[in-house]
Amino acid sequence: HNMWLMQIMQWGFVRKLFKSIRSRQDVGKVKTHEVLSNCDYSTLLKYYKKIFSKVDYFHFNSYVAKRIYENCLGSCIGEVLLVSNSGVKDRRSLHKSQGKLKIGFLGGDSSFKGLDTLLEVCSEVYEEGKTEIELQIYGSVQQSDYPFCKYHKPYGEKELDSVFQHMDVLAVPSKWPETFAMVALEAIAHGVPVIMTEYVGARMLVEESDKTIG
Repeated sequence: HNMWLMQIMQWGFVRKLFKSIRSRQDVGKVKTHEVLSNCDYSTLLKYYKKIFSKVDYFHFNSYVAKRIYENCLGSCIGEVLLVSNSGVKDRRSLHKSQGKLKIGFLGGDSSFKGLDTLLEVCSEVYEEGKTEIELQIYGSVQQSDYPFCKYHKPYGEKELDSVFQHMDVLAVPSKWPETFAMVALEAIAHGVPVIMTEYVGARMLVEESDKTIG
């Protein structure tokens, strides 16, 4: 997986895509403290604090999850352990990119998912003459008229093999903290590298590769 990721990052426009998503991940991001200050969650917060005060040891599925709990509850004793499910199996195979680079996006068009940022960055890259990209979007989203987009209906678990066979890299440009994002693990299990923001808990799966990309 790491070797394949480094290979596709040799393409200049993919490097630009990666860095652009990273640099814009704060743009339009919904801030937790702003949401909490605009709503009265004090009763709910007290309820959860009472429940969690009875927990002796926490299992966090990512460092993002750990940070969220510590921000709300203070110091939490526990450790970070990756999660999975019975449907995630090693299905890695050699991906041979032919023609356009196929970038996948799986999810909805809610603002916190970051599809708008991904579309904006791909549009800029496309307008610069790097037209050899194709954004494969799977999910219930409002379709745009971008020439590089291809839209697909929501997929089922049995269709995952086919979905990942039709993409070279998966983008998870979330603007809101996601404690994990199982789709990233599924992509890696299929041998598909992942570009994601720091708000995605599954980022810890590719942190070492990310450090080498810079």
